[in-house]
Amino acid sequence: MVEKKLIAYYLSPTTSIDGPFRDSFGLFETIGGMHDMSSYPCWAVDNGRFTGAFTEDKWIQLLTYHKDKSNLNLCRFAVTPDCPMDAKGTLEWFWRYKDTVRDLGYSVALTSQNGMTSEMVPWDEIDCLFVAGDDTHKRGPEGRNLIIEAKIREKYVHVGRVNSGRVIRNYFWMADSWDGTTLARHPTQQHRSIGSAVLYARAKQAERKYEWSYYMWPSTSQPSLLPT
Repeated sequence: MVEKKLIAYYLSPTTSIDGPFRDSFGLFETIGGMHDMSSYPCWAVDNGRFTGAFTEDKWIQLLTYHKDKSNLNLCRFAVTPDCPMDAKGTLEWFWRYKDTVRDLGYSVALTSQNGMTSEMVPWDEIDCLFVAGDDTHKRGPEGRNLIIEAKIREKYVHVGRVNSGRVIRNYFWMADSWDGTTLARHPTQQHRSIGSAVLYARAKQAERKYEWSYYMWPSTSQPSLLPT
């Protein structure tokens, strides 16, 4: 099981952060990167499927590079290849590549996609649930209930494409980490917003008074989506 230490927001490799919220941010490594991870408190490895950068050779090369060069104790997960917006296709990719991730020494992350339910998730085979899909999936009952089920099972939870502190606070404070591109585009504007939201999530989880099941939503509920 992935070791849970620091709740954090993962930056793209082109973004640098200094200042009072520095320990709120880790690095989300991408194909072609091979960056120095030593200055980050935690990090994770993407698969490049959403951006179209994925090839099997490049992905395995990236995983192998960091296995040999970086401290895997600080790596929270590596994402198995997925099929964006397609739960069934994602599971097919997962079964094909999960052992590759595990055998290289990484914690295994499965992405949730549109249509995925808890019954479809091979919980015993994963260390991390990476909540992906579109906003209807992530912010609605499908995503919410997958997040809570993962927390009940003591799995690490990461939410992809979260681009404001407001969304972390309102939808995803339960997660262990998030990623997004907004800091690369608007570093001054979003640094404090996201950094303070990370601290909010840490405090809210530490002060949680109820069992995780309390935070489940009925399957018929669908709150209005907040803008990013």
